[in-house]
Amino acid sequence: MRKTIQISLLVILLACSARAGIMPNGVTDPPPPPPADTQTADGIMPNGATAQTTAAIVIELLQGVLSLA
Repeated sequence: MRKTIQISLLVILLACSARAGIMPNGVTDPPPPPPADTQTADGIMPNGATAQTTAAIVIELLQGVLSLA
């Protein structure tokens, strides 16, 4: 009988300890809305790079590839 009472008290103690660790998180702010679409009429999304910059990068990469051969 004594062992049964000890086991019951141990279970109650462990259950109360486990429950004591649960804390409510509270209400958080909703995530910010996604940015507005910046697509152009032709469906191409601008990335901020100009055509001249892109062309210079492509030429530089081609020169690097050709120098490896």
